[in-house]
Amino acid sequence: MSSLLKGMVSSRPLGLFRVLFGLLLLFQFSKIAKRVPFFKDPDYLYFPFPELDWMPVFSYELMMGLLVVGFLATILFTIGLFYRYVAIIMALVYGYFFSLDAMYFNNHYYLIFLLCMLMCFTDADRSFAVSFSKKKTKARLPRWQYLILQLQIGIVFFYGGLSKCTADWFNGNVIKGITDSEFVNLFLIYGGTVFDMLIPVALFYKKTRPYAIILVILFNVSNHFLFNDIASFPLLVIASMLLFLPDGKFPEVIHSFFKLEQDKEKTGSFSLFSKMVLGCFFIFQFIYPLRHHLIKGHVDWTGQGHYFAWRMKSYHKDATVDFYAMDKNTNQRAYKINHGLDKYLIQRMTSMPHMIPKLSTYMRKQIEKQDGINPNLGIQIDNMVSLNHRKKKLAVNPSIDITQAKFSKYGNNKWIFNLD
Repeated sequence: MSSLLKGMVSSRPLGLFRVLFGLLLLFQFSKIAKRVPFFKDPDYLYFPFPELDWMPVFSYELMMGLLVVGFLATILFTIGLFYRYVAIIMALVYGYFFSLDAMYFNNHYYLIFLLCMLMCFTDADRSFAVSFSKKKTKARLPRWQYLILQLQIGIVFFYGGLSKCTADWFNGNVIKGITDSEFVNLFLIYGGTVFDMLIPVALFYKKTRPYAIILVILFNVSNHFLFNDIASFPLLVIASMLLFLPDGKFPEVIHSFFKLEQDKEKTGSFSLFSKMVLGCFFIFQFIYPLRHHLIKGHVDWTGQGHYFAWRMKSYHKDATVDFYAMDKNTNQRAYKINHGLDKYLIQRMTSMPHMIPKLSTYMRKQIEKQDGINPNLGIQIDNMVSLNHRKKKLAVNPSIDITQAKFSKYGNNKWIFNLD
């Protein structure tokens, strides 16, 4: 095992991955830059992750400063200059902005954050990097630096497949309507599940690895055309296949353009600190996605245990929601409120019910700004949801003041009705 972890392999695939990953991060920061100005408004509505509701929200000026730091760190990361320092800064800055608002959660944003953290432990600047040192960049690095990144990619695939092992997935209710072809639907249902769960094994096994890489590329290209909400995830996964090239080898046609010294080291180091931190990191990655099994209720209905669990395309929801101002003394509804939400935001919010009380509280404050403070003012909602093409039913208790509801991350939320 020690020789497997510390054996030296080519640094070139990781170096090229660093460049591509850095360019992707620059694109992500450009998207974040469009959202940061919203925080100029002290009343800007955002939705913290239930697990990260302790995350502080800095002033707009400080957030813009962090954004600039993140951009600069990512540029230096991409070209491989001051690598270790800027990798840590980049991970912290990106992680902060990613953690602020659950409304923008996407599994591949989470994966980017995890890869940022793992890249801090690697020497990804040994190839394709700018160096002010007279000493040539070493061409090899320890195998474990590839393995930790490979393992993270494998976890994403495996848990993505595991989340699909449900009756609703196999009877076609989740993907109903994606295509009119029964053959394509069956291929997506069974082929997608088998692919997700077995591809990590095929990528790690040397003899099947080349075929697995080709399948991953074809699979993600097809997903790009089938789904319109997966953004740059296919590009990220395709780029990550560089990390699985046999024994870290890299095509001569590319690396022949770069003069790299072939160092004579046979083994690399793996410090106790790195072992301990990475050990804790992967224990969390293996356990936390399974927490919904310990929480009462259906994870796709209540939203409890959905985040950070790689539940990709595991459910379909169709929802409507109406808000009403009500008198808490009489429990009578006074009038309907125009919530102003488009269909996307309704689906997003009702998929994760923890957002509903905060939105309702925000709406009550807006009413009080116009009509004055009213301690008897409450908000009730009619939230009709269809999960996986079931008949629509009420998801949230319509008779309570929803602004008073508290969301428990791991406990029972009585104001959310049961699925069955």
